[in-house]
Amino acid sequence: MWILKAINTKRDDEIRVYTDSQALIKAIRFPKAKSGQTLLTEFTALAKQIPGRIKLSWISGHTDVPGNEAADAAAKDAARGTSSEKASLPPLLRKRVLTSASAEKQAYHEELKGQWASRWEDSPRKPRFDKIDPNFPFNKFRKVGDQLNRAQSSMLVQVRTGHIPLNVRLHRMNKSGTDKCPNCQDTRGEERARETVEHYLFECRAYQVERRELLTTLTTDHPDIAELTNDLSHAKALLKYIARTGRFKNFKDDILLRNLNSED
Repeated sequence: MWILKAINTKRDDEIRVYTDSQALIKAIRFPKAKSGQTLLTEFTALAKQIPGRIKLSWISGHTDVPGNEAADAAAKDAARGTSSEKASLPPLLRKRVLTSASAEKQAYHEELKGQWASRWEDSPRKPRFDKIDPNFPFNKFRKVGDQLNRAQSSMLVQVRTGHIPLNVRLHRMNKSGTDKCPNCQDTRGEERARETVEHYLFECRAYQVERRELLTTLTTDHPDIAELTNDLSHAKALLKYIARTGRFKNFKDDILLRNLNSED
């Protein structure tokens, strides 16, 4: 708008301005109290001073349009503050532009997310947990947990992490004299099967009836832990299976089953 003002356009001129910013076009059509209002106010104030009919149009960015690519490169130079003398800039841009609080918060959160992801990449737990769910930061699982009660969410976390009172875990903590499954005689080679999460969910013959009911509600014949915990309907079916087996006496079945029959 500042450049157009210097061109000395006429009242009957039709002026076309192209931008790849849909946010700018929407903000002009529907002004709201959002970030960037200082710039938007200056933009519209200058536009009203320019003779002629101004039409603001959207153009797709970064699509090998020579003029658009050149404008993008020029905009990046301008953002660095090295392309123009201050005297040639609009008065508003000759000083430091006000910082948007929401933009600062967003940038801060993005920085935190980057640090979080970097620390997870260096964590010794990552290779082990990739076998359960490689999709860090586990957004699907967290959305599922938000729709369950505390006991249900806790049980799903225990299933995923293996920190669950099955004999493999209890034996490691010296809370059980064996890591073998107490409810079946399944063997691995010459030894009885260890009571792992996978054995409890997918193999133990003591829970064949409960497992059959579980599998009839799923969309896959060979589910894994990620599939069972990253989908709300699958998670509800899993919690029903756990409650029906009665394996964990410290979890009240009525709490695990609460609201599991409601619509997803």
